[in-house]
Amino acid sequence: MDSTFAALCRAGFEEFGYPRLGHLDRNVVVAANAVVSEKVADAMFGVFQAGADLALWERLLRALEAGKAAGGQPNGEISGGLLVVDREPYATVDLRVDLHPEPVAGLRRLADTYFPLVPYYNLRPRDPNVPSAAEWLATQRRRGGD
Repeated sequence: MDSTFAALCRAGFEEFGYPRLGHLDRNVVVAANAVVSEKVADAMFGVFQAGADLALWERLLRALEAGKAAGGQPNGEISGGLLVVDREPYATVDLRVDLHPEPVAGLRRLADTYFPLVPYYNLRPRDPNVPSAAEWLATQRRRGGD
């Protein structure tokens, strides 16, 4: 999907004996290759669509988790990443887990720490006087902002 919201999905042909599958809908493309079955792409798509009230980064991670829970790749995964770019020239979310026995679970562990800080990291470039991330987060939690 590009910045004008034009979407294209090419799932291609079978690769190494595993199907390439996908879904294309308004504002979402799900592409899965080398997965155990169509249930992987279906689960990812369904969870993403059901989470319309959530932040995009949370919807994407839940879709990855759903794909993993539906069987994922036949030989398992060793790496995972989540990159979200919004209106700024830098990523809003950029998380990676490499060479890990459970990369999707590793992404969740990182995300649970990082996602509450996304507003802080969006504020920080505009206001260098913002307190440390830990202080800011503690203040938000006291105010009920978490």
